[in-house]
Amino acid sequence: RTVVTSSVRTFGVTLWETARVAVQSVMYRIPEADLEPDGTGISSFAETASPQPDRRAWWFLVMDGSTA
Repeated sequence: RTVVTSSVRTFGVTLWETARVAVQSVMYRIPEADLEPDGTGISSFAETASPQPDRRAWWFLVMDGSTA
């Protein structure tokens, strides 16, 4: 790009492992029960234009060094 236009751009990428129901639930803000695959292994749902706020709680444990 710099050879043609002499400009530099920075791009960011976010990757999701969307094969897991738990990750799909967080990504699309849909309960896990609504994302269970059918008999063929395919999950189907309708994305809404304005989803409800995600009110789930998150707990993170960060350990550094010895935990004994």
